[in-house]
Formats: sequence, C-alpha cells, structure tokens
Amino acid sequence: MGVFDAFSGKEQMGAAEIAAEVGADRILLVRLMRALLVNNIFEEVGEEQYAQNALSKTFSNKVLQTFLLGIALNDTRIPQLANFLESINFQNPLEPNNGLLQYAAQTKLSTMEWFKANPKELELISNTMVAQNMHWQSSNRTALWSLFPHDAEAEVLIVDVGGGRGNVLADLRAHRPDLKGRLVFQDLPEVFAGVEPMPGVEAMAYDFFTPQPIKGANVYLFRHVLHDWPDVTNREILLNTIPALSPHSRIVIQEQVVPTTGASLLNVSVDISMMLVSGMERSEKQWGSLLESVGLRIVKITAPAPPTGEIAFDSMIEAVVA
Repeated sequence: MGVFDAFSGKEQMGAAEIAAEVGADRILLVRLMRALLVNNIFEEVGEEQYAQNALSKTFSNKVLQTFLLGIALNDTRIPQLANFLESINFQNPLEPNNGLLQYAAQTKLSTMEWFKANPKELELISNTMVAQNMHWQSSNRTALWSLFPHDAEAEVLIVDVGGGRGNVLADLRAHRPDLKGRLVFQDLPEVFAGVEPMPGVEAMAYDFFTPQPIKGANVYLFRHVLHDWPDVTNREILLNTIPALSPHSRIVIQEQVVPTTGASLLNVSVDISMMLVSGMERSEKQWGSLLESVGLRIVKITAPAPPTGEIAFDSMIEAVVA
C-alpha cells in the first residue's frame, strides 16, 4: 500500500493525509493502522494521528520490505513450523532434505529438486533477490569494493558462487573500472536464463555440489548462500571449493553474524525463515566452528557500518586455508 513510504522524511501524519498519499480509503487506512499500532509499529498521538517510532522506521527500509514480501509470498509454509518441529521432537533442523519445506509440501524431493520441479517458486526467489540487490546496501557495496586494492589485477579476480543473475558483479565492474581480471558469477542455468549479457561480467553454469572448476581466483564469494544450509551441507560445499584455492585465494562469506545477545528483528526474522530449508543464521563462534571443521580459519570479519537511515546486517567474513 505504501504507508511506510508515505512517512518518508516525516515524523507525524494524519489518517486523511496518509490515505490521500497512498490512494486508499481513509476508514480502511485507520483499520489497518490499528493492526500496526497493536504490534508497536507507529505511535498513536491523537485521534487518527500517527507518529514514527523505532519499529516504523525499521520497516521503512527497502531491503527489509523486499525480504518480508518474499516471506509473505513464498513462505506460506511457515505457519506449519510448530507442527514440523514437533515431528522432529523439537530438535534443531539439520537435515537439508527433510526440513519444513518437505514437511509442508509433503514431498521427498531434495530442496534443489523441489525448486527445479516448481519453476514459479524458483523464479519468485530469484526475483526477490534481484529486488534486494536493486536496493543493495551501500555498506555492503563498499565492503565488497574494499576487498581489492586500486588497480588490482589477477586472471580471475572474483567468483560469485551462487551469484544469481550477476547483479552484484555488474555493480562491482561499473564502480571499480580499475580492476583488471575476470569477474565470474556461477549459478544453476535456470536461475540466470534469459539474463542479458553484462559488459565485463561472465556467467557460468555451476552446481556447488560439484568440484569448483575455476582454479586460483583471488576471491570466492559466498553471498547469502551458506545460511541456506545446515553445517553438514556447508562442509560439502566448502570442500568442493577448497581444492581450487591458490596460496593467494580467499573465501569470502557475506552473511549475518548474529550477536550473542541483543539480536535484532531482522536477525530473528531471517533466522526463523531459514528453517524452511534447514538453514540458519550464525554467530561468530558458529561461523568459526564451521570453517575450522573444513580446515579454514577466519582472518578478518568486517562488521556492517551503515550510513544514517540505513539498516545493515551483513558482515564480510574472510577465510583462508589454515
């Protein structure tokens, strides 16, 4: 409807003003605002008068809006979470092919097989990720750009594993024209089917459950990939990558690092949604344990540093062979 957008740059609005701004009936708008108010989103400062608060400003973030839209459209299975957890005796979901998705869809297909068999669902996820990239946080972009010094040069500078439709590398190429070397994004062919060629960026069909074919790249980027999977699967993915590393290669993981206390609404929302595929968001200790289990060590974690008014939740985890 656009209520959060209507408040952009404003601290207080009335129902009539909001309704006019979004093109909605005032009475309907008041009814919907009540639903937000009882969830502590906005403050009621008078009859049909509303003011911004911390939660309403959080939900004004485009990245969060897109993510929640993806959940609303795609994760209609989340309401079955309680029954699913009861069916596995309230254990942490660890089986990638026996998760909430399989329980709710009543299928024995693996997660990847199910998405291949349901192309509309796969397209929805791909489109959601593209929309998120369109509003890609400036702190994330800066962190990625900073991986490479000025005039960095290599035969292959970066391989974006599970890189969707290549938007992130296209952005990198556009904003860092000084970089010399190949930029390659990899994903299943059906994910980037129909994508127009992007100057200076290569697409490669690749399944990360097979050995990495590109050897000796400067960076192997896993961006919002490993949180989709439990540790046992991530070990398989990483072990398919490690043999391709040269002494100068790094594995870079762009994901949330959940604080040990005081997790945010976004931390929690994403983590719960990951139960759909038996994935999870991880703390620094959990990331370290996972990487150490395959012979890697963390050399640097760059925490998000968002500018004023922007929510940032992705850290940049750099790891090398121990």
